[in-house]
Amino acid sequence: MKENHLSLARILPLLLLVLCFSTTCLAASLKSHPVVGIVPFHDNGLISKDFSREEMKDVVDFAYIAMSETNRFELVERTRQRAILDEYSYDMSGLVDQDTCAEIGGQLGAQYLLLGSINGLTTRHSETTVVGAGTKRAQVTATVSLRLVDVETGRVVLAAMGRSKKNNTLVKAPLGLIRIGTDEVDKEQALEALQSAIDDAVNGPRGLIAHMDGTAGSKSHR
Repeated sequence: MKENHLSLARILPLLLLVLCFSTTCLAASLKSHPVVGIVPFHDNGLISKDFSREEMKDVVDFAYIAMSETNRFELVERTRQRAILDEYSYDMSGLVDQDTCAEIGGQLGAQYLLLGSINGLTTRHSETTVVGAGTKRAQVTATVSLRLVDVETGRVVLAAMGRSKKNNTLVKAPLGLIRIGTDEVDKEQALEALQSAIDDAVNGPRGLIAHMDGTAGSKSHR
């Protein structure tokens, strides 16, 4: 029994050293401009009837821009990504599978894949009126999530969520004689909300970069 205790006492420091070394290697690889491919986002979340899911395709470009501007990643060129990913006819949700990650990551020449989801894109209308004057607002709220997946292992090494709110506001004078702005919901407002939500997920207080640097704080609500 005593020998077992001695063996365990010798092994534990080695295990801790291996664990620390593995974590350090992962952090180092993420901090030395890893090659990242960005795949089409899932849009299975709650989408307001004001918008078409087809209109949400621009969100991949928003992610590409946000990741590029951090100067922390080497991104697979967008045209090359599209050409390779267009060859796959199945639902992109399969990318979470280890084998599929390795297959697509290998073709892209990527160490990691960035998987994204539009969790919600909803609208809310409100009005404040006094003696015929007041304001009307159309608020769009966008929520997205990002996961950085290791191509070789299929493991999610980083994950973050982002959220943003954008308002369109109509200001009315008494009797409606003067009207400034609009309370209509439009595609531009939705895309602005999505772009800000992705920026929050990448660069916000609890975004990917903050997690990489170990500085993640309270969640941002824009």
